[in-house]
Amino acid sequence: MPATFESYRELNSKWKATCRVLLGGEIGELDDYAGWLSDFKKQSHSGKSHVSGKETVYGDLPYSSGAKWISFEEIEFGKKEGALDINQVKDFDSLLQAVSERVVYSGNIILGNSNFAEKSTYVFDSNFVYCSEQVFESKYIAYTTHCVYSDCLFGCQCASCNFGIRANNYLSNRNFEVSKLDYSSDIYFSHGLSGCSECFFSFNLRNKRHCIGNLELPKEKYLQIKAALLEGMRGELVKKKRLPSLEELVQEAKPDYAAIKKAAGAAKYVPERQDLAHVEKAFADASALIFGKRIGGIERVEGWMDRNSVRITEGKSCVSGAPVLVSEGYAWFGKFPRDRLITLPEAGEAGEKLCIGKEDAEKLCLKNAAELLSGIAFFCPVWQVGTNQGNVDCPASMDSANCRKCEINIKAKNCSNCFWPRNSEALFGCYATGMSSSYCLKCYYSKNLTRCFELDASRNCSDCYFCHNVENCHDCLLCFNAKNLRNAIGNHEYAKEEFEKMKKMILGEIFARVEKEGGLDFTVFSLPDKLNAMKRGKG
Repeated sequence: MPATFESYRELNSKWKATCRVLLGGEIGELDDYAGWLSDFKKQSHSGKSHVSGKETVYGDLPYSSGAKWISFEEIEFGKKEGALDINQVKDFDSLLQAVSERVVYSGNIILGNSNFAEKSTYVFDSNFVYCSEQVFESKYIAYTTHCVYSDCLFGCQCASCNFGIRANNYLSNRNFEVSKLDYSSDIYFSHGLSGCSECFFSFNLRNKRHCIGNLELPKEKYLQIKAALLEGMRGELVKKKRLPSLEELVQEAKPDYAAIKKAAGAAKYVPERQDLAHVEKAFADASALIFGKRIGGIERVEGWMDRNSVRITEGKSCVSGAPVLVSEGYAWFGKFPRDRLITLPEAGEAGEKLCIGKEDAEKLCLKNAAELLSGIAFFCPVWQVGTNQGNVDCPASMDSANCRKCEINIKAKNCSNCFWPRNSEALFGCYATGMSSSYCLKCYYSKNLTRCFELDASRNCSDCYFCHNVENCHDCLLCFNAKNLRNAIGNHEYAKEEFEKMKKMILGEIFARVEKEGGLDFTVFSLPDKLNAMKRGKG
C-alpha cells in the first residue's frame, strides 16, 4: 500500500518518542536528520518507471543500466500473458529473446503483509517504513538497512531490537551510536558490548553496568554524568543536525598502543579449523536438487559464488599482527579504523583490564573523547554470539553451524559465500535471501525460498529460476512481477509436461556452462545486458 502524509506523520511521532527515550528530549523533525541517519545505510538507487515516469527505488546490486523499470504499485499482477511458441526455443538465449518484452524490473517492492512504506524497497511483512531497504517483519523503521523483528529504528542495521538511533545491535534495546552490540540495553557511543546495560563511551565489555569509558561507577554517579552528556548531545544535534560517529571521534587522536599491548599482548590467536565436509555435502545436494546433477565442489566455482554476495577483507591486529577478518558489506565494520583493530581474544582481555580514570570519567564529553579514550578505543570486527560450531571464515556468526565465507550468518547452517543468511540452510552465493530459505543458489533480496536459482526480490517460492519479484510462485522460469503461478514460463502457465521439458533443457544447458566455465557471466538482474549483447551478435 502506498505511503501517505499520514504514514510520515506516524513515523515522525515515533522518532520524537525515540528521542525522548534515548536523549531525554526531542530534537526536531525526522527529515531534518536525513543526512546523518543515512551515513551507514546501504546505497539505494532509483530509476524512472517506463509506464509513468515515477521514481522507483531499488537496491545496490548491479542491475543493468538499460533495464526497464516499473513501480510496484503500477504492476498488473492478474495480467494474462500470451503463450510462447516454445517449440522454437532451442536454448536459454532464444528463450530469453522470446520473453524479452516481459523483462521488466520493479522498484519500491513491498511484499507480504506490509503497509505504509515510502521511498523504500525490499520490504517484507512490515509497516511504516521510510527511506529504507531489506526490512523484514518490523515496524516504524526509517533510514535503515538490514532490519528484522524490530521496532522504532532510525539509521540502524539491527536484528530483534527496539528503540535505536544509528545502532548496530542484536537482541538489544534503547541504544545510540553503537556497533557490535548484543543482549545489551541503554548503551551510547560504544562498541563490542555483550550483556551490558547503562554504559557510555565503552569498548569490548561483557556483563557490565553503569560504565563510563569502561570504568564501573555507582549508579547515582553514572546517571549524573549520563544526564550531562545527553544534555550536551541534544544541544549539538539541534544546532548541527548530526553528531560525529564513534569511529570519527576516536580517529582524532593517535591510539595508545602501550596500554592495549600490556593488557592483551598475551591473548593467543587460534586459526579456525578447516572442515568443509558439511558445507560441501550441502552444496552438492543443493546443486543436485536444482540442476539434477551435482556441481563438483564449491571451490571450483568460488569466484562465481562470491560475485554480488560477500565482501570480506583481512586486516591485522594492532596488538599482535594476527589476521582479523573484516566484513566490508555489513553495518559499520568496514569503517572501523584499521590502526585500531584487535582479535576476539584480545578484545576480551582489553575489556576486562582497560578503563579510564575516575577524574577523566567525570569530565569526558564529545570534545575530549578522542584524547581520553585513546587507550581503550579498539575495535574487533569478529562477532560471535550464542552457540557456533564449524564456521570457517565467517566474521560474524550467531547460533550458526558449518557456514563458510558468510557475512552475518544468524541461525544458519551449511551455507557458503552468502550475505546475511538467517534461519536458513544450504544457501550458496546468496545476498540477503536468508530469511527462512533452503537449498538455493545465487538468490537475492528474498524470503522463504526453496530450491531456487537466480531469484531476485521474491517471497514464498519454490523451484523457480531467473525470476524477479514473484510471490507464491512454484516451478517458474523467467517470470517477472507475478503472483500465484505454477509451471509458468514468461508469466504464462503451461501443462506440467511442457514446463518440465523446457526446464530440463534450460537447466541442462546452464549446468554444462557452469561445469565448463566455473559459473555464469550473467545474473537475473543483468538480463538486459545479455539481450543487448545478443543483438550485437556477441552472444
